[in-house]
Amino acid sequence: MRAQQAVRPANRSKLVEFLREQRAVSDQVVVKDPRSVWFQQLWREACAEADFDIKYISMLRHPAEVIGSRTTYYSDSENSDEKQRRYQALTLARWINNSLINERATRGYSRAFVGYDELLTDWRKVATRLQDEFDLRYATNVEPGTHHAVDDFIDPDLRRHRVTWQELDLPEYLQSMAEQVWDLLQVLAEHGGVDEESSKRLDEIATSYAGVLNDAIGISQDAVLELIEDARENAINEYRAELTIRQSDEQAAQDVQGMRVGEVGSRDLLRVIASRAKRKLTRA
Repeated sequence: MRAQQAVRPANRSKLVEFLREQRAVSDQVVVKDPRSVWFQQLWREACAEADFDIKYISMLRHPAEVIGSRTTYYSDSENSDEKQRRYQALTLARWINNSLINERATRGYSRAFVGYDELLTDWRKVATRLQDEFDLRYATNVEPGTHHAVDDFIDPDLRRHRVTWQELDLPEYLQSMAEQVWDLLQVLAEHGGVDEESSKRLDEIATSYAGVLNDAIGISQDAVLELIEDARENAINEYRAELTIRQSDEQAAQDVQGMRVGEVGSRDLLRVIASRAKRKLTRA
């Protein structure tokens, strides 16, 4: 994985130092970062070095709802229908990819999958289950019947609108692949994160997804090369335009060098000042 290959010894040392600082305060630390999916090995190794026993909790939300949410909050509403469709297809592909990577990277380790609906419906039940599965200690009481600060921001009404596949215009093969991944993750969630048959099927889907990705790269190659060529041409044109302006400013400065200020037009005077300022900055 390219993300893992980008990790440098300095990154690992910094993370280990951070974890050791936390370890001095408590033997329980919660890290919430969706991007950690790309660096599970780094976290695992750093935790071991800092004397932490790592455990994984993954939130599961149906991909159609993820796309609906991201489209609402991150996509430009002024985009054309085609741009919206491309954004949604890309979001779905990322959901598939991230889900497959996360499952594979945490397989064989202590882990749990928590449903988004389950959490909104009864977060106390989820917290109690995780407490029992991972032998956790909570600083507050999560028993039913008492008010907790979590009650103030977890609200079942957050799901005011359930987005379904029928409301989205997505490639059928991606939709089918995502639905299979979703179903298999549900099985893992019901079996404490362990189900060999489900993991095997997810590996097969990962192979299929890699094929889809390679096909997409091949199909889009001409378009990508065209974009690169356009960007190169635009950069050259911008440089030439800037060079022309610079030469014009320098020529104007030379033309008025021997003139008194009162004989110089305001535009020419500004060019002289700008030219001299550039030379001073360059020498500095």
